[in-house]
Amino acid sequence: MELDKEKIIATILILTIVSVFGVVNWYRSYRNQEQPIIEKEATLDEDKDEKLDEKIIIHVTGFVNNPGVYQLNEGDRVIDAINKAGGVLEEGDKNALNLAAYVYDGEKITVPKLGEEIDQKDISASDGRGRVNINRATVEELTNLNGIGDARAEAIVQFREENGNFKSKEDIKQVAGIGPAIYDQIKDEITVR
Repeated sequence: MELDKEKIIATILILTIVSVFGVVNWYRSYRNQEQPIIEKEATLDEDKDEKLDEKIIIHVTGFVNNPGVYQLNEGDRVIDAINKAGGVLEEGDKNALNLAAYVYDGEKITVPKLGEEIDQKDISASDGRGRVNINRATVEELTNLNGIGDARAEAIVQFREENGNFKSKEDIKQVAGIGPAIYDQIKDEITVR
């Protein structure tokens, strides 16, 4: 009888070990399985991702630890540029800048001293390629565009003030007096960065 009892205990022990071993192996294989890839349609986000791979060159000056010229990804923001320059010095005023603004190729970012007024001339309305940023340009800067006189420039600034920044350069066609013909004249001269 004791022999039968020993066989039963041995059999239960072996079955328990095999069961535990089987569950562990199943769990490992389950965890390592690749999740199915769901094909998705092309979207604007994919275009954005491709843009993020493009490199831009910016210049960071003022009250930062390491002023200089830096390479960033298109789509990076002012805070990324400042971090790349080693951060703001104690006497620097990072809150004087829009840290969430996108940076663009050729831009110069100057971190002012605490309490120092920012000269609006230091906020560039050009993108470094000669194109006018219609989200930052003054009436005077806008009048340098082909076909844009004082009245249209004032209408652009007023539209921007009332409706917020342009999301795309094509949005300028929503401004009274800017139709397809004027847009065709200026489309290569403007940007919305």
